[in-house]
Amino acid sequence: MSSKDLINLGTAPDSGTGDTARKGGMKINNLFADIYANYGDNPIGNDPDGKNYGYRKAYSEGEYKVGELHPATKFKRVSFKQDSDGATERADGSYDFFHNGEGYFVKDSDGVIYSPSSSTIPSIYLSKEWYFMSRGEQITPDLTQLDSDYFHIVLPLAKAGDRVIIRDSLGHISESTPMSLWATPYEWNSVSQINEWITNTPEAGLAADSDSFPSVNHSRITVPGAASGTNASLRQTQITNSDIVGITGYEKIPFAGTTGYRSNIPVSPITFNTKHIEVECTYLGANTGWVYKQTTITDSGDTNIKQTHDKFHSRDWFQWNKADLNESDSVILQNQYLLPIMSSNGQRITLTDGAPVFKVFQEIGYDSDEFGNKLQDFFSGYVTNNNENITGDGDDNVVTVNVGDSDTIMARKYRRAQIAAGNATYPVGVSQSIGNWYNEINIPSIVTKDGILILISNYPFSGRIELFVKGSVG
Repeated sequence: MSSKDLINLGTAPDSGTGDTARKGGMKINNLFADIYANYGDNPIGNDPDGKNYGYRKAYSEGEYKVGELHPATKFKRVSFKQDSDGATERADGSYDFFHNGEGYFVKDSDGVIYSPSSSTIPSIYLSKEWYFMSRGEQITPDLTQLDSDYFHIVLPLAKAGDRVIIRDSLGHISESTPMSLWATPYEWNSVSQINEWITNTPEAGLAADSDSFPSVNHSRITVPGAASGTNASLRQTQITNSDIVGITGYEKIPFAGTTGYRSNIPVSPITFNTKHIEVECTYLGANTGWVYKQTTITDSGDTNIKQTHDKFHSRDWFQWNKADLNESDSVILQNQYLLPIMSSNGQRITLTDGAPVFKVFQEIGYDSDEFGNKLQDFFSGYVTNNNENITGDGDDNVVTVNVGDSDTIMARKYRRAQIAAGNATYPVGVSQSIGNWYNEINIPSIVTKDGILILISNYPFSGRIELFVKGSVG
């Protein structure tokens, strides 16, 4: 940023000792240019009937235009509450801007704005349960006046690299007041408008007048770890221009709504119901759409992984004795055994981020300590022999290498045998009770995002599971 350059007001009014009017104006212009260069950008048109629809107009140096300011570090508090005044709701509780099951609209098919008779403002903007974010905006939702229901956040039309953040600093997001996150679809009016957008959006990789329809992925939101995005469009696109419909690759974006708390109020497939989270959404361009990263702000930057274990007996398993559960392609229950996992202190495991990493170990199936004794004999014999025959002289001849030679690899291998066999330096070898031995196995499991983990096995067995989680292990 430039240095502070204040207007010189002079020693007294009309004294001629201060800056001229022109110089004062130059200082003001320089200040605004500096502010917008660091905290703002030229706006993207969001009205299909307006100028610069869907792209950022690059103003020249001499144009007396200003753009939009983006907040720096400040999170604006946005209040949500029920639309109890009936301004945006029908008698059945649905929104008056929800149309024919096709989504949420500003205007009807004739271009008439959905608005209450007392206002010219579109109802969807009046609704106290909805908020339309701007590029670069950062907000904190205040749900104090919202009853048990979803509130809705709509991401804007954007340029690749744009970012918005929703931070639940107040801890209001919950299972009873979850957040529904939507994306805004492009709704072109003409082929020339599409070509104008292509010309001003080179990252789309299209050529103007190429008879190619822009990717519909712009209305997708990709959840962490997913290979592709999920359509989150707040409405089915209403494109009726016959020339557009005839473009190669033309595709109508469907409404993404799914059933929420109220069947007549669909919600986005991208929802959040955990308090004290921060959801950072970044736009990667029309070919990809939005991606988001979710973190927990109460972690205070703690990235430590906590470890616990659960030692279980074969009697701890529960056998599935209900009707076959085969609605899913990945989980089929048919007389299998289930084992809910708890921490070493017998408490519930709670996740704050990600899924648990774990390994399952089954007790060795020997009835006595014979297993450890046989291992002891094997490694002790290696230590006693004190040498090893290897192939390695280049002519496929066997060469005898003594552990005392300068071969560092052989010295390390001998040390491993000593550790396994046990001696004065390493007193605890492999000759241990059979109860101390486990065999790592891979079995199916199911897990919830907040930490409930259930193992699935075709037979019950005794063993232990080692878990590594980011969260609370009890």
